[in-house]
Amino acid sequence: MLPLHERLQRVVEILKISNKQLDEFRAAEDTGFVSFWPEKTLLAVEELVKIRPPPGISVDLGCGNGVWLLLAAAAGYDSYGIEIHPGLVECAQENLERARFEGLIPDGVKVEVAVGNFYPPKEKAAMIAYRDERNENPSSMPWEEDIAWDHMPIAMQDVDIVYCWAWPGQSRFLYNWLERDAPKDAIFALPAYLRYTQGEHMNASFHEPNKLVLTKLNESDVFLGKRAE
Repeated sequence: MLPLHERLQRVVEILKISNKQLDEFRAAEDTGFVSFWPEKTLLAVEELVKIRPPPGISVDLGCGNGVWLLLAAAAGYDSYGIEIHPGLVECAQENLERARFEGLIPDGVKVEVAVGNFYPPKEKAAMIAYRDERNENPSSMPWEEDIAWDHMPIAMQDVDIVYCWAWPGQSRFLYNWLERDAPKDAIFALPAYLRYTQGEHMNASFHEPNKLVLTKLNESDVFLGKRAE
């Protein structure tokens, strides 16, 4: 098997092709898909390996076509992705098949993707209230009755690493749910966390404070953090 950096670089090439194909077919317009630079994610995964070496369990909430999902898997973490748009799940599965075919996922590493909602049913009323308070378009913050966790062999309480890119305006709800449900010793990979803590919350009309207070662990653009002690 290739060394870690070379494996990750090969996965990045798969993801760049996938991003280009999605853009060409206007998937962003149809699904809300926004590609995050896989090169930046690669740097964060390499930092993660030094901070919290594999094995471990990673979950990608809103995994899109599988950027964090596949890079974490290539690094040796069992990786699970949840995505509400079936078309993007198909893309993630195709990218996974190619990565496995090219020998980029270590033997024994588990990778699964499920379609559905990553919020549990108990959050439904609160999420809809939050969405209405902010006048969010329901299509940008949809509720899907099919809960993806029901189709996976893990629960949030089993997870060691949590990745999620929060849409602008939705950070507070997401982060407060993670504070309630994610394991206390989890590592969080949250590309939008600093954007939120440095200003987005100042303009919010929904006044519940952010309760997920994290200490930054890395230097790259994808924030890696753990709960402040």
